[in-house]
Amino acid sequence: MNVVTERNFAEVYPREIRDVYWDKVRRSLKEIFGKSPALADALRRDVETAPQAEQILLYHQEPIILAADLAGAGMITPEQQRQYIEICEDTEPSRQGWPDRP
Repeated sequence: MNVVTERNFAEVYPREIRDVYWDKVRRSLKEIFGKSPALADALRRDVETAPQAEQILLYHQEPIILAADLAGAGMITPEQQRQYIEICEDTEPSRQGWPDRP
């Protein structure tokens, strides 16, 4: 696994990976927490202008945790975790050197 620094941020988290991350946040807000995906869009605009050190911290957090925070939800239930796994299966891109999903 790569160590993420400000120097290699764009290489470790290219636009495609960040887009997938935010898609998971948006879908989690809408499909799991019943909230507007616009919450994620507003935060993303702020995050993308933040120092890279702050962005690194955010991208280390699972999208469902960020979505739960934005939605004002408490604990994530097992059913919500199951729904999130389905979202991940739908959105995770193939990566070079990784086996494709069945």
